[in-house]
Amino acid sequence: MARLNKGMESSQRPGCQSFREKVVLSVLSGKPTTLALPLHGYEEVFLRLVQQMSQTRVERGVDWVAVQPGSILGTQGRFDCGEERGIGYFLEYLPCLCLFAADRTELVLTGLTNTAGDVSVDAVRTVHSRIVKLLVPDAAADLKINRRGFGPNGGGEVAVKYTPVTRIEGRSFGKDERVSRVKGIACTARVAPQMARRMILGVRAVLSGFLPDIFIHVDAFKGDEAGRSPGYSVCLVSECGASGSHFIDAVGAEGCCPEDVGREAAESLLKEIHHSGVFGRKVLRLVFMLLALSGGAVCRVKIQKATRNEKELFALLEEFLGVVYSVDSDNVAVCVGCGLRNYSLRVD
Repeated sequence: MARLNKGMESSQRPGCQSFREKVVLSVLSGKPTTLALPLHGYEEVFLRLVQQMSQTRVERGVDWVAVQPGSILGTQGRFDCGEERGIGYFLEYLPCLCLFAADRTELVLTGLTNTAGDVSVDAVRTVHSRIVKLLVPDAAADLKINRRGFGPNGGGEVAVKYTPVTRIEGRSFGKDERVSRVKGIACTARVAPQMARRMILGVRAVLSGFLPDIFIHVDAFKGDEAGRSPGYSVCLVSECGASGSHFIDAVGAEGCCPEDVGREAAESLLKEIHHSGVFGRKVLRLVFMLLALSGGAVCRVKIQKATRNEKELFALLEEFLGVVYSVDSDNVAVCVGCGLRNYSLRVD
């Protein structure tokens, strides 16, 4: 069972800002936390997911919900994410729990694979899983897209596999490197595959003036594998050296021109690179959490500057794990991880 100091006092915070981070850190640290009602429907779904893979209990009052953390067991089975948020919303911080579970996690999640405002499952597979493998080379972090699911009716299906580890070794990502190439996935479901190629034309119109190495794969889904609603989207990922990466998702809305979707995605990727350090802002919080859980070395991450959201995460990491992040004059975030160990890991 992954545990820190059992004598810590309960944390009570009004509202639901950083909801997922609070719940995940509560379970990892063994420190109860109380959240103010009302919760959104998708937050209730996230709590059910955490309960499915752990012995965590949720207690309810008139205007509060208390999370009483329990052992992280891992899980095998299916889970319905609903159609309020994308599957990526539920997958972003799942590795933090799965790595410290007693057993492997093999889970099939259903719902929206691509939706505006949430991380796509393509980004989770390409970027988030890569970061997990960078920090934990021995861990399996695999994601397979069985069915696409665009809004509003979803119908997507994603299979994930994670294997637990004893601990995470700390490391640094302190060097800001140039972008070496851009890769991506242009996907369609229940629309003409040419929509994907038109998005790629829009991407190349913007990026070809910056670098020649652009590779975008076309992923066209048909029939039952295309889900219940038509749609198209593109996920772009920039690679910087051996570890750094930035990504952007764009989903075509009704009446949008595919070329415009591609151009806007490419322009957004350039802005993301400009305003980020080694990692893009959309994945940086996962990096901070994994490094805070690590041990054995001082961890450094080159960033552009600490935003209000990141400072809020730093406060949560200090509160739940006792890990203090500091940002030096060169905009390098530095911490010494808590060295969390997985004492519940089952050995075959």
